Amino acid sequence: MAKTVMMSARDRGVDIGDPEALAAFLSDVQEGRLVLDEDLLGRALERQLGRAAAGQERKFAQLPVSLPDGEELTAAARRSKAVRQLRAFADWLGPKGRALTSAGNIRPADARELIVLLGTGDERLRFHSAAELPGLELIANWAKKARLVRKQGTRLVLVAKARPVLADAEALWQRAFEAAFDLGDAVCRPIWADEPASPVRLLYDVIVPDVLAAIYSMDEPVPVARLAESVWETVRAHFDVDSLSPLGQVGLRGRVDNDVEQIFDAFEALGAVTSTRGLASDVFSEDLDEASRMADGPFSGERAAALRELLAKPGRQVSLTPLGTRAMRRRMLAEGREAGLVGELADASPAELLGTVAEHYTPETGVEEIAIWQAAHGGSLDPLVQAIRDCPFVSRRVAMLQTLVKAVPEGGGLLARLSRDPELGPVVLLAEKQDRKPGEVSPAEAAWLMAGSLLEFLEIGGPDAVREQLEELPRYQREAAVCAVRDSGYPARETLEDFRVLVAEPILSTPSRPRAVRNIPAQRSRRGKRRGR
Repeated sequence: MAKTVMMSARDRGVDIGDPEALAAFLSDVQEGRLVLDEDLLGRALERQLGRAAAGQERKFAQLPVSLPDGEELTAAARRSKAVRQLRAFADWLGPKGRALTSAGNIRPADARELIVLLGTGDERLRFHSAAELPGLELIANWAKKARLVRKQGTRLVLVAKARPVLADAEALWQRAFEAAFDLGDAVCRPIWADEPASPVRLLYDVIVPDVLAAIYSMDEPVPVARLAESVWETVRAHFDVDSLSPLGQVGLRGRVDNDVEQIFDAFEALGAVTSTRGLASDVFSEDLDEASRMADGPFSGERAAALRELLAKPGRQVSLTPLGTRAMRRRMLAEGREAGLVGELADASPAELLGTVAEHYTPETGVEEIAIWQAAHGGSLDPLVQAIRDCPFVSRRVAMLQTLVKAVPEGGGLLARLSRDPELGPVVLLAEKQDRKPGEVSPAEAAWLMAGSLLEFLEIGGPDAVREQLEELPRYQREAAVCAVRDSGYPARETLEDFRVLVAEPILSTPSRPRAVRNIPAQRSRRGKRRGR
């Protein structure tokens, strides 16, 4: 990826040996003033994902998200089942706390009372110790990890500094959310006594952030079966699963799947996750068709085929709630990751707005972001159109124009108006080229499309790639195409000048190769004499 960006900088005339020039280029990219080609970067990213990063964990930028207003989020925190249980547990302790057994557990009589009070789901379980009650143990451990209660000798008491947190539902919810990342023992419980910790329990601090990040900013609910397959891949990477017998592997896989379900149960009780049951969107199985025919790699061969069959049946699907989305965004920002929020660009320049939306937003969030910007700037599209007009790069102009047209209700009319604009008309042709049939393109438009496409390719691939592509044409066609682009007057002065210097001059100054003379047998003339043709 770094190499691809460096090549893009070099191809735009940046001296990559000059730290200040390179820093300025990277700043333009990060601020949205310069848009790199998505296909080019996508191919580089695919190559990067195919290789392991030595000693470095990859973190990817997330799509921007929308969040409701603060009042709605506060109300959602008050409705949280876990918040109600934690408050009820703290109230039950009272100002003096409650005595514990000699083993440090809640006394059986108190446990029976709490099962009903908190609605832990343990009502039908027979037990000798409160430690055998998964629902109650989860709440008790959650309260400890959230620093709401603590052991004091042989008693469980309320933490004095936690009283303001308990009074604020939103603060309590956030405290419980962070504590949930340290609840492995209570969430991934052993099935029987003295059973060793499961692989998911041992990797809890890795797996939980991973699966929540996987469903962050997703438009569709994510099937748990797909997530469980990823978790199983993580387990296989950390443990020698292949040394187990086939029956042992089946048992371990069942344990992993159960732990994944328990993780989502806990976050659903908190109100960070919501579950539905039904058929998964096709987007989660599209990549499994080809993978099922391959013999190596994750989700490949029989595993890909089995997963595809599983996704064809109704199953549990999960999404982050607005509360969960906000909390995960805060967590990722604290880690230094990119996690945009719709509305953040309200004060951005027109070029920065269109560039950022083109690169990082979904169609839906792009519509919302541009509408917010319009409302904050008088509602006119003129500044955004002017930003496209002022942009010196063909590829960026096309991306900005496509983004604007798709995001505003009047996009169709805007495109028709700009198609008659002397400067932006050729850009409109490029933006629409996928939707135009050959018979619908006039000779003049075809000439603009050829020039614009080659200039766009020059910005994306560099002069070597353009010359290599042109070399595939016969010389007379190659020279004709080069001269047509050079003399086209295409409204992209800097790129057109680069084309003249870096592509046209080298091609046109290359001398013609002498044609090879073939030996052709002599032909008899009408008079019977032999002569060469």
